Amino acid sequence: MKDMRNVRKCGCILFVEDDRLIRNSIVNILKAKGYEIDSAENGFEGFELFSRGNYSAIITDLNMPIMTGIELIKKIRQKDREVKIIVTSSFLPADLSSSGWDFLFVQKPYGIDDLEEILREAFL
Repeated sequence: MKDMRNVRKCGCILFVEDDRLIRNSIVNILKAKGYEIDSAENGFEGFELFSRGNYSAIITDLNMPIMTGIELIKKIRQKDREVKIIVTSSFLPADLSSSGWDFLFVQKPYGIDDLEEILREAFL
């Protein structure tokens, strides 16, 4: 297993997920593993946090109420082309895969090991 110290030093992660159980579980596990992480329950809240914060990575679901993950990514990319974006979904929509945006993808259902592997990929 690769050394995760560099990933944990990458800065704060923003986790955007409307499913409360998934959101709370992932946040609690990543915090226990030493990550600095904030969370939001939809794209609107996620963008508000992103606008006020300094995040190195955004992990976002796609299908959420109020503002979808695709809308969130579009707004983030208008402000910041460098922040790492990790998309979580049961499938990757064609419009997102052909968008030209730089992002990584984790298919649902996923485990904490999957997220840590994609974080390694994003920051190494």
